[in-house]
Amino acid sequence: MEDFMNNEARFQIMFQKHSAIMLLVDQNSGDIIDANLAAENFYGYKINELRAMNIEQINTMATSEMRQERARAYRGEVNYFIFNHKLKNGEIRHVEVYSSPIAYKGKMILFSIVHDISQRRREEEQIKSRDSFQKLIVTLSSDLISASPDNIDAKINTLLEAVGQFFNIDRCYLFQASPDDQSLVLTHEWSKDPALSIKKLLPELSFGRFPWWFEKTRIEGKAYIPDINQIPDDYKTERDILQALKIKSLLNVKIIDRNKLAGFFGYASIGEIKQWRLDEAELLDVLAHIVFDAIVKNKMEIELLAAKEKAEHESNLKTDYFVNMSHELRTPLNVILSAIQLLEHYKNKEEEIPWVKINKQMSSIKRNSLQILRLVNNIIDIAKIDSGFYVPEFHNYNIIAIVSEVVQSVREYARQKNIEIVFKSDLATKMINCDRDIIEQIMINLISNAIKFSYENSIIRISLTSKSDSVIISVTDHGVGIEKEKQSLIFDRYKQVALNPLQKSEGSGIGLALVNSLIEIHGGSICVESQYGKGSEFIVEIPDR
Repeated sequence: MEDFMNNEARFQIMFQKHSAIMLLVDQNSGDIIDANLAAENFYGYKINELRAMNIEQINTMATSEMRQERARAYRGEVNYFIFNHKLKNGEIRHVEVYSSPIAYKGKMILFSIVHDISQRRREEEQIKSRDSFQKLIVTLSSDLISASPDNIDAKINTLLEAVGQFFNIDRCYLFQASPDDQSLVLTHEWSKDPALSIKKLLPELSFGRFPWWFEKTRIEGKAYIPDINQIPDDYKTERDILQALKIKSLLNVKIIDRNKLAGFFGYASIGEIKQWRLDEAELLDVLAHIVFDAIVKNKMEIELLAAKEKAEHESNLKTDYFVNMSHELRTPLNVILSAIQLLEHYKNKEEEIPWVKINKQMSSIKRNSLQILRLVNNIIDIAKIDSGFYVPEFHNYNIIAIVSEVVQSVREYARQKNIEIVFKSDLATKMINCDRDIIEQIMINLISNAIKFSYENSIIRISLTSKSDSVIISVTDHGVGIEKEKQSLIFDRYKQVALNPLQKSEGSGIGLALVNSLIEIHGGSICVESQYGKGSEFIVEIPDR
């Protein structure tokens, strides 16, 4: 009997001093017979309070199930359990309990050792959550990789929704840098409640309005704000904006492209303060760059497709250009050959050829030869300009005299179409620094163009006026005119505008492009004002140096 008492005394000492949480429980009633100091520290109750409690006040399991588990432990069928225990402060802890029957004070009771496994369970849940999110990232990434330019926006929105639902947050959105790199623009968004959308409230973020947030993002790579109220009072404006959006917690993950801020993904919680773990933020960082890479890839695909279409279009234009240019060359050559054949015909018959006919054919040969020469010169000059080998020679010239000489040189050609050319200047002399050959070439092309598209028995008016810092030359015809939607094309290389449906070809399309390039060499500009069916006015402005 004495040994038994001594054993109980030793057990009691060990029981109270042991660092493990220990409980003695009546198997039938569930009353807590005793608890040690470790149990007092863990549950938050004093030992005397625990002795007055029932185990069912601590264990969250249903009463009937709890009684069954106690009975199994008492019979020795099982001695290991996983329970949820409620502390005095209301906190629920995950515990594992080892229970077995022992004799205590002449009665069989359950001796239980309790281990707090809450941290372990949290870590297991974190690992499980991380693994699930990693699988989700793989799925979403695979979907994005296969996205086409037509559906990538929808896939990004689906991705934001999947992330929002996975983490049970209220908003997910993507801001991307504006073309001028002065702000960030909202491009994609998902909201649990459509009424919570920020598209109308905050479609753009300027760097100046969020200095604290941008600096935090720049330094840390992520802007994690567990509680918006933590934003310093010195940046109250930023805090007020976010509070107006009803945001309580915020995580932003920045996207860097070639050392520049290209955008960020935002994850906002409205209903409650959201705690983000470091591993979650790191995975969201990975996801952000996967999405951005997909965006860049699709942008490149669009650009490549546009470049391909542009190249094909330009190839077609060049084909048309060479076809038209060959026509431009063939037509005057045929006229020249016809004139030569006619002269040879007279010669072979040894007839005396009237000088009137000779002069007519020689005039035709000369006129068409000059047309070919002008076209060839245009081709050579445009090639020089494109290759950078065109070197202008600037000297001081009387530009009125240059324009007047060109008008005189083409006046006879115009008369053959019954077209009169009238030149008017408000000055007798105007000296400017220019390349004489370039000015002549500009005027020859503009006047020849006006003659080509003018009706017979019409007038081409050329005027020269002076402004404070420039000279204005105007060439006006009363011809077929140019439709408004086509006026922007006439100065483009290889683009030919059909002005007269009765004419099979309207020229090579190189003359006005050359004129534009030559005027640009002088630092000037050219524009056209035209009314379809009534005529056109080409206005050249050259700096007065």
